[in-house]
Amino acid sequence: MGWISGYYSRKSLIRQLTADSDHGGTTRRCLKKVTKGNILWTVWEITTPGVAPHRYIGYDIMQRFKGEGWGVKSLDESCGPLHYTCPVTFFSDVPEPPNDHAALWRATIKEQAAKRRGFKPEGWIKLKGGCKPLFVKCRSVRPFRCHGYRVTRRLLEGPVPELDELEAKMTAAFGAYGRNSWHDMDPDAETRAKMLAFSEANPFPVDRKFFECECVTPALIEAWFPLEREAA
Repeated sequence: MGWISGYYSRKSLIRQLTADSDHGGTTRRCLKKVTKGNILWTVWEITTPGVAPHRYIGYDIMQRFKGEGWGVKSLDESCGPLHYTCPVTFFSDVPEPPNDHAALWRATIKEQAAKRRGFKPEGWIKLKGGCKPLFVKCRSVRPFRCHGYRVTRRLLEGPVPELDELEAKMTAAFGAYGRNSWHDMDPDAETRAKMLAFSEANPFPVDRKFFECECVTPALIEAWFPLEREAA
């Protein structure tokens, strides 16, 4: 389906998209609705006399067009949506996906939701392979935000408690220095930091970006990553 435009406001568009209707005895009711950015997710129930009620998940992409007001492309989950922000709770209202595309889409959303359960503010998160940086720090869970980067949910691999533990150990090791005063560290502290970073007790490989996010001085970063410096 193509785009339909000409709506004077986003609010009026959503109101029309979620309005119940009754045509020839067939009723169409919006049971749930939620917007995620300019994506409108809905749960619909269609009732026809003599026929079992039918439910489906609606997927409306809204966009503002210059000189034409707001427009919408109305789809449903059977198309295999390209967005993954639909609430998991919608799946209990529409238990059976209509086809394989929808089943795969639902599985992806459920997988992402399961990974997010371990997220916490100021906790470290690993992104999927190939992302730079590989690790980011969570700023808030609801809404989901990261420090310094805009990260889509599809890129999330999961929380990294090992980095949370490493950060706690480093904070404890440096005592009064704190994360915001790395430039005040004496050579002794740098040595202790290196030992901690490369300790066999640390089960997680240290990532350069981790230290950059923690405001570690460039000199100390280079000391930790001599091979990268030589290759450059």
